[in-house]
Amino acid sequence: MLIEGQKLQHCIHQNERYFERMNKRESYILFLRKTNEDSVPYYTLEVEPNGTVRQKRTLFNRQLEDIEEAEGFLQKWQKQLQMKLHREDFELAKRSKELRIKEMEELRRQQVRLHGNFNGRLLADVLAEDLMEVTETEPLAA
Repeated sequence: MLIEGQKLQHCIHQNERYFERMNKRESYILFLRKTNEDSVPYYTLEVEPNGTVRQKRTLFNRQLEDIEEAEGFLQKWQKQLQMKLHREDFELAKRSKELRIKEMEELRRQQVRLHGNFNGRLLADVLAEDLMEVTETEPLAA
């Protein structure tokens, strides 16, 4: 994660929040790669236990023009993942969603704004735009 954050120059390696979330099984960090360039950082994802994508960022916390192609792949991946989840995954995902909603409410209440590429935009708005929530299916047996 540290190397990924340094190469893409985004916040993943500068904030302990992501490590804390992984430790609590609230969310996980995944690295999306292009098939023909599997050793080259492409997008870093923050994903909840049921496959809901909280964030998808590349160089300098941006999204490139090809984000729609990446999102298309992620939607297919989410459908495949849903078929493999167990009851515990859905329970973790429910808690993760509750924590995410609470955090978004707090960010809005505090009017937390971003700098640089986001030019004073509310962090909660940027995060809401990134969100790719899944439609939950029935979990497999525990």
